[in-house]
Amino acid sequence: MNGETSADAASKQYKRTQFLVLPGFQLRFMLYIIGFALFGIVVLYASNHIYFNRLIAEGQQLGLAPDHIYFEFVNQQRELLNTTFMMVAAVVFGALIVMGLVLSHKIAGPIYRIQLHLQEIRETGEASRPLAFRDSDFFPEVADLVDELVERARKARESGD
Repeated sequence: MNGETSADAASKQYKRTQFLVLPGFQLRFMLYIIGFALFGIVVLYASNHIYFNRLIAEGQQLGLAPDHIYFEFVNQQRELLNTTFMMVAAVVFGALIVMGLVLSHKIAGPIYRIQLHLQEIRETGEASRPLAFRDSDFFPEVADLVDELVERARKARESGD
């Protein structure tokens, strides 16, 4: 043996060669994340807009002249907050997209591996190796369950022969 464990071999086996392993699921998942992110951005921007409009209306109700320094100050603060908000929103939006893609892989990867595993069993009648997921994937207990079911089916087939 070359010192390589089965876990090492399994991790080498699952190097990502496809950007999207289950495109239908992953794209829909990403659209949900993008939708929620855009919703949050719009709500926060709208609340800022309403807040600054209220400040301007308060100044007008007090009878301040349109060129009063108060309005200049409010507009400077609005511009500063809008600029800061847009930069933060862009960074958060980008981070959400990256995290959404990573999470979609942690969900889609195991499902994809199960599909390949079951296709192999359907085509050859048996599995060439146990089902294994990457350590960081979600649902590791499902691989054990699938392997247990495959083993039971094999034993039932052997005892029935």
